[in-house]
Amino acid sequence: MVEFFKGIVTAVVAWILAVYTSYTDAFLTLFVGFTLNILLGVGADVNINKKAFSLRKATDALLLLLFYFMLIIFIHVALGRRYVDLANTMITWLTYIVGYFYLTNIFRNAKILFPTSKSIKFIYSFLSTEVLYRLKAYLGFHKYKNNNNNDIGEGLQ
Repeated sequence: MVEFFKGIVTAVVAWILAVYTSYTDAFLTLFVGFTLNILLGVGADVNINKKAFSLRKATDALLLLLFYFMLIIFIHVALGRRYVDLANTMITWLTYIVGYFYLTNIFRNAKILFPTSKSIKFIYSFLSTEVLYRLKAYLGFHKYKNNNNNDIGEGLQ
């Protein structure tokens, strides 16, 4: 239920942003998000997880970005001639949704790189909706299990 709610809120917020901003802002957001995601992901893997640079992960990231651009081209070709404003809004909307997932992943990697930062932990838990699971556990609706499989029933830890 929380994941469904997260999807609805993400779609609505992205749509509001898409209506009130231009697609150039969205593409700039996507470019910055993609770059930071790669940099922090490599930093977390190499420095903290002690893994070598993975060309496979980098290739997967580029293929996902290529898929996104192919989708954008499809929308532009399908709607661009008759419904230019709708096509631009849809492209901007999709771009902000992809940017949201980049942002979530950026903070997940930042949490790995800076494990003592409470602000990064809070922002990540907010973006990933962990905070809602923890709130439900705090209110006694169910137990929340953290990464160590320990029950948590009290706030953000």
